[in-house]
Amino acid sequence: YVLQDFSRHLLNPKDKGSLGAKAAESGTLFFFAVWAAEKHGAKLSGGISLFRAGQALREYMLITWRSHLQLSVADRQGLIDATITFLSLRERAGIPYKPKMHFMVHMAANATRFGNPRLLGTWLDEGLNRQLANVCRSAHSAVWHRRVLATFNHDALHVKKKKRRTM
Repeated sequence: YVLQDFSRHLLNPKDKGSLGAKAAESGTLFFFAVWAAEKHGAKLSGGISLFRAGQALREYMLITWRSHLQLSVADRQGLIDATITFLSLRERAGIPYKPKMHFMVHMAANATRFGNPRLLGTWLDEGLNRQLANVCRSAHSAVWHRRVLATFNHDALHVKKKKRRTM
């Protein structure tokens, strides 16, 4: 995936010390980060754990990319193994816990029922999700639904209504 806007704000949004990439952008940067952790991990505190946690996430991603909707038994086991490995290394690697990590366990465990986790994502809508979050944050709670509907009307999405033909 080609990064559309690689700037300081992507690497450090609002000086929070965290990555500002979304969806597919994160995947591109992730593979670079795993490579950098492999190359320089010995010099970092927790660097070896960081590299191994990255390897586990990389394996998770590769399994989801090569698999179809229904995963084989070996691929489902691979997802579980990669998830457990990542979660058991993340603290030593200096990766803070986030609730999404708990959700990751459920996605891997429920792959038999729901299919490939990669196909459940909203990658294409991530830009709209960011816009929606900004609108909801700035709207008053009493009228936020009106604000959302006004912001995301058909004209704002560049959807033109088809004209009815009259005879």
